[in-house]
Amino acid sequence: MTKIELSLIVLDETVYPRHKVNPHNVESIRDVINTGHKLPPMLIEKGTNVLVDGWHRHGAYEAEGIEVVTVKEKVYTDRKALLSDAVNLNMHGQQLSPRDKLRSAALLLEAGFSMEKVSEIVRVPMPKLQGRLERRTAFDGEGEQHILKRGMQHNRGRTLTDKQVAAHERYGGHNASRYARMLFDTLKQDLWPKDSEPFITTMNDLTSLWQDVYPAEAAE
Repeated sequence: MTKIELSLIVLDETVYPRHKVNPHNVESIRDVINTGHKLPPMLIEKGTNVLVDGWHRHGAYEAEGIEVVTVKEKVYTDRKALLSDAVNLNMHGQQLSPRDKLRSAALLLEAGFSMEKVSEIVRVPMPKLQGRLERRTAFDGEGEQHILKRGMQHNRGRTLTDKQVAAHERYGGHNASRYARMLFDTLKQDLWPKDSEPFITTMNDLTSLWQDVYPAEAAE
């Protein structure tokens, strides 16, 4: 183990198996730090300082203003070995979500792993993994893969604009019909926030947008 300045650690999202860092997990780790407990060292690649394991700990250290941290260094023969470690080490602690596993699978396949090996690493049976990738993959304008959230599977195979990619990331994950039913029930049961100007404005915008969008969709 060795000590290193936090600012020298490289955060490479192309080797991070999750879609994003969970802020709640970061906050929990900050609580651990502030109650005097020590955290296990993060793992970095020797020579490049690329962070292999410990993204949430890195976020907590950064939020706490900690400038020097303890890390483990490891030499990797190639990107495949590093990716394999990054995924395997994230199978512990906060579990990878089904979507995170698909992201990991896509990264591993891109790095040259066979589907059989990827299935073993992400611990999803190969037929199920193949089916999920087919159902939940879209692309951006540059051809980069994006793993769709469950409620967005109807967009599989599409090429998304930058605005659509951003909207997808903000989307909660459930089927759109579920959100529509929840909103419908809230209005029907008179539970909507009558003193919320943002809600009223958004509902007016939604009503107008739906009148514009649905006839156009029906006509196609």
